[in-house]
Amino acid sequence: MRYPSAFSISGVSPASGAISVPRDTGIIVSGVATPAIPGERLGAEVELIDVESGLAVALREVSWYSRHGTDNVLALHPVEPLAALHDFRVEARPLDEEKGELGPAFVSSFSTSEASLEPLVLSGELVLSLRGGEVDRVEYGPCGGTNAVGKRRALLADVQLPTPSGGQGAYRSNLYFTPDTPVRVGARDVAWPFGGVSGFNQTQSVDIESGTSLVSQEVIQLDEEYAGCFTFVVWDPAGNFAQASACLPSLTSEEIGALAQADEPVELAASDDAAEEQVDAAITAARRPDRAPVWSCAVGAIAPGSPPAWLALLLGSAVLARARRWRVENRPRQPQLPDGERSLGPRVLASTHAHRRSPSDVLALSARSVAARGARARL
Repeated sequence: MRYPSAFSISGVSPASGAISVPRDTGIIVSGVATPAIPGERLGAEVELIDVESGLAVALREVSWYSRHGTDNVLALHPVEPLAALHDFRVEARPLDEEKGELGPAFVSSFSTSEASLEPLVLSGELVLSLRGGEVDRVEYGPCGGTNAVGKRRALLADVQLPTPSGGQGAYRSNLYFTPDTPVRVGARDVAWPFGGVSGFNQTQSVDIESGTSLVSQEVIQLDEEYAGCFTFVVWDPAGNFAQASACLPSLTSEEIGALAQADEPVELAASDDAAEEQVDAAITAARRPDRAPVWSCAVGAIAPGSPPAWLALLLGSAVLARARRWRVENRPRQPQLPDGERSLGPRVLASTHAHRRSPSDVLALSARSVAARGARARL
């Protein structure tokens, strides 16, 4: 939830006075909001008018967003290519959400050429590799926020992205991660894939214009076996888009956990069969006893086997110290004597304790004492 904002418009692309604009070029309107809402859609009403006929041209909105600063943007493109060698006028009116009113129009104009944009294409394919790594252990707060509370091992897929070219030259892109089936993308839904996907759908926005070419994605552990599939989608303001997909071999939760402990990354081959063989070999290597460390927060990683000499000495010292402490704690205590009486001393107490008699011995001793006193009395 956010408070209503009043938008103002700062610019339009194509720039005012531009000539030889391709007939299918998209229009980007930029502005700011008060109070600021960085990254959100610009609130505005936009019309594109053919100057010669005075008629408005049908436009279709494309998902677009500003990556930097506090700008808000809105992107639209003509449903049909514009008339060649015509002048067009853009009228963009900002919205005041609190008042529910449109402000004065920001006006810009350009003229078209006879050409259209080049197709948007991707050079190369998705290249996948797997590696074990550490990620944040996340704790969810009562209001939906998250806090990092340590680290945990996870299996990560590194995705090398293809390079876009053509189209309008300005791009937005997403990387989708889904189970078993790549997402399907339509011309009207370049930012919102639809159909054919069940289960989770994790999406990363990729800043491809800044040169980002490698993206990491955690391969999450599920109860059932699945093949993680990646789909990279790139689009421009004119509504052109291109996509590429690739899937990992099918993995169980236990196999994902084993690969998370692997020491070396696995760059998967383009062939599905070869990729499966690589993953199987990596899983086997990760399960080898001599490569499976036992983690302890006190002494670090210790390979299974006989304990080192220093650890044996440490454990032996601990056992001796505990035995010594037990003897001290179980040593007989000297009784508290009334004032004026003399203690017999520790040696006598120790001797008495060492020769403590059983109840039968005490009864026999008492009988003999009584008999002795009787004999003395007769004498």
